[in-house]
Amino acid sequence: MALSTLFALVVSLTPDPAQAQDTVVPVVIRDVTVISATGAPPAPGMTVVLGGGRIQSVTPARQARLPRGARLVDGRGKFLIPGLWDMHTHLANRPLFPGADRAVGFERNRDYTFSLLLAAGVTGVRDMAGDLAVLARWRDEVARGAVLGPRLVITGKKLGKNPVVPGAPYPIASDADVRRSVELLQQGGADFVKVDGLPGRYFYLLFQAANAAGLDVVGHSTLDLGVVEAARMGQRSLEHLDGVVLACASEESGIRADAVAEGGWWRRLLTRIGLSDPEENFRDRYRRMLASQQDAKTDSVIATLRQHETWQVPTLVLLRDIRLLPPSAALAEALAAYATPDGGEPPPDIRWAGDTALPHALYRRELAVLGGMIRAGVPIMAGTDGPGGTRLPGVALQDELELLVTAGMTPLEALQAATREPARFLGLLDSLGTVEAGKVADLVLLDADPLADIGNVRRVSGVARAGRWLDGAALEGLRARARAVSR
Repeated sequence: MALSTLFALVVSLTPDPAQAQDTVVPVVIRDVTVISATGAPPAPGMTVVLGGGRIQSVTPARQARLPRGARLVDGRGKFLIPGLWDMHTHLANRPLFPGADRAVGFERNRDYTFSLLLAAGVTGVRDMAGDLAVLARWRDEVARGAVLGPRLVITGKKLGKNPVVPGAPYPIASDADVRRSVELLQQGGADFVKVDGLPGRYFYLLFQAANAAGLDVVGHSTLDLGVVEAARMGQRSLEHLDGVVLACASEESGIRADAVAEGGWWRRLLTRIGLSDPEENFRDRYRRMLASQQDAKTDSVIATLRQHETWQVPTLVLLRDIRLLPPSAALAEALAAYATPDGGEPPPDIRWAGDTALPHALYRRELAVLGGMIRAGVPIMAGTDGPGGTRLPGVALQDELELLVTAGMTPLEALQAATREPARFLGLLDSLGTVEAGKVADLVLLDADPLADIGNVRRVSGVARAGRWLDGAALEGLRARARAVSR
């Protein structure tokens, strides 16, 4: 964990000065069922006292001592869970709304995404490639209480696909470029190095530089290296599952080599003279990958990921989008209620050539491999890769938890993938991620039991953000703000 992360989060774990009235006045949630996310069974009939931004006590209602002047919240028939985390977002990658300059556009991003995230009970995010200066400023504003929003941990742009910050070396062409990029990320306040497309020959040096800077490496698998080697070298998290499924194929090395060759000068020449079709090559690689999946190789890959505790963020809502599958009815309804920059439609992918059979088969295999990882105990976190397509901030994470259950998680495991597991990944389980006395008061009050049906995470009645209580009216105000910003 980077020192910048620890500093920012330690600051954010103290009462917000700008919200002093909200955090000084205690909040008492009476007679509620507590789902702590520790693994303990639900505890009905509890009273939870919040004060100073922390959970002061969690006790049976009959034994609770209520602070004088407290704000009382009726928890009868309701369920209290930890605040949710979306562990893969892009809040400041680009302005979401047209017609504004870049600076104004990013402020609209902030108001839109922060409002929808909090209204859905998402109290923390890991942003996985955006304007580092903008994200660092937002992180500081949230930590100081100047802006009401989720906690932020951040990367810069993707190392290997972009200059990580303005003026950074790109394309990466030397060891010095790698070192300089990591230095600039550290200086800019990044909490992680996100890698994507970096040639495998630079990976050993990348891990050396990142370790020296106190930064973990996260992100995509690299085609000429593969996920198994990335896990062995110490990559903390892998995103999206595509590299994992490829690693389960007997033809993995040939497919990876062909994909690397696609960007080479010879293949580009063949394309120009009509002897190669990149889109058909793309589809052919996926056909070969699906046709050569092997159980033994799958088991070996999963065992390696488990051995090295390489965290997975499958972003199933993203995969559902790009594999041409529709969102849930609940998400579709939310998309209709909130104007989104791209109309709630994933970008068309001409590479599928209008044939849904191949992407649908690919999605089924991705779910199956994820199910194997779940059974084997590979650590998994919930993330959406939003906003974009149907991935509406906050609401899409609720879909993600349902999809994790579809893949084989229990509702409790899916809930933990957005609460306890992110806190464990960040090294902050002593302060975040569960409902326990002494921890930060980031909480969500639900109208129905998420362990009976994980879809009940949509039924948000109230949210505590560092002890500041947002009731139903406040949450509706956040949604109204998002609607206004998007117009």
